[in-house]
Amino acid sequence: LAVWIEQFGPDSSWAKRNAGKPEMVTENSNLQETTLRNHTLRLHQTAVSVKTDYTRQVAADSYKMYLTYFKNSPKHSEMRFFLAELYFDMREYEKAAAQYQWVAENDKKSPYYEKSVINNVLAMEKLLPTSQKLEENRKAAKDAKVPYSPAVKKFEQACLLYLQAFPKGEKAPEIRKRSGDLYYA
Repeated sequence: LAVWIEQFGPDSSWAKRNAGKPEMVTENSNLQETTLRNHTLRLHQTAVSVKTDYTRQVAADSYKMYLTYFKNSPKHSEMRFFLAELYFDMREYEKAAAQYQWVAENDKKSPYYEKSVINNVLAMEKLLPTSQKLEENRKAAKDAKVPYSPAVKKFEQACLLYLQAFPKGEKAPEIRKRSGDLYYA
């Protein structure tokens, strides 16, 4: 599959040599996109069922291939969302958040937009220090200003993205509270 896409894909030398036959190149590209997308989704289903690191990594690699070769596909955003879900399942929260954030910032019309905005917050929250750790840091610093870690800053950005998109959303009060806890704990 990888060889077929690499050697005969939309950006390949084969496609350039056949530029005078756009219907053939487009038909081949569409077939490749559909085949890789379906293959990737089956790998993801297997990863969810089997729950091994290997099957999850194979599925993630397939998503990465899809996102590399089919940047202009109408399904690109959807595949990013599913990759984010896979990363979340793999407990790779920073990678998951990056994919959720991409969907949230680049495809507001996606059926996965709202879920991406919310899940971005949830993924970033997994990387936050515990309330106990925050309190220890504050006590250790005494009166000095405690700088926020990159994870806290990214969480704050994810919260702001949610609150801007859904100021009266179901999760808005909870997200405001969680953000406030970081500032005032």
